[in-house]
Amino acid sequence: MSALVSVVIPNHDYGRYVGQAIDSVLAQTYAPIEVIVVDNGSTDGSLDVLRRYDGRCRVVAQPDLGQSAARNRGIEEAAGSFIAFLDADDAWRPQKLERQIERFGRDSGIGLVYCSLQMTDATLRPTGEKVRAAFRGDVLDAFARWPGRAIVVGGESSAVVRRTALDAVGRFDTGLSISGGWDLWRRIATRYLVELVDEPLVLYRQHGAGLHRRLAAYEADVRAASVRMFADPAAARIGRFRRSYDTGLDLMFAKAWLRAGDVRRALRLSLRAITHRAVVAGT
Repeated sequence: MSALVSVVIPNHDYGRYVGQAIDSVLAQTYAPIEVIVVDNGSTDGSLDVLRRYDGRCRVVAQPDLGQSAARNRGIEEAAGSFIAFLDADDAWRPQKLERQIERFGRDSGIGLVYCSLQMTDATLRPTGEKVRAAFRGDVLDAFARWPGRAIVVGGESSAVVRRTALDAVGRFDTGLSISGGWDLWRRIATRYLVELVDEPLVLYRQHGAGLHRRLAAYEADVRAASVRMFADPAAARIGRFRRSYDTGLDLMFAKAWLRAGDVRRALRLSLRAITHRAVVAGT
């Protein structure tokens, strides 16, 4: 008998999209699946949409505690040996879970399998852009060597995680928002291998409402996640990358602030990056 996969969909005011997300899960070629939608205090009529799926998915309503808390609630409610996450504004192609569960095989050392992405417009119409999954195996060093880079592309919409891996490393950090998935995947990488399916099985919707567009909050969140990474005893081996990582973050955010029109902040970060780089070169 195939292993049960629990699919956790956090939702907050995405009533216009969440039905498509659920439909894409119900259309999967893999079985058995359970679908858990955690509604984070929606006020847009999302619950009316979700009522149409009575008997086909379970809806858990709670106050708006943030997406990390919503995903954690979904994990608590889940019965599956594998947990898959899907953002309410994205969707899957029908063979996504089948391909990913195949990749786990019988190797208990694999904690996470992710896949490539097909970028779409707001109507889920594919654009010409695809984002390929690239990192596999022991990927811990990659988190520290590539500042700001999504090592697991697609974040929560592409990842399927072994339940025992979550039991070993913990849940999403509710002190983080957009970096919550990055932080959890990094913790999984301290103990498990990461595998990929190089097929664009996630339809990744671009509609201009992403948290990453709120630059100050995004920067604070990314920096908080990096502090956690280098303070983690399980990731001690990557400590040698700390200064170069900080330099890379400064340069990345200097460019972002320059594009946003804040020249003073961009200049300050650029100067700090130059100082970091000089220190690294002199050691």
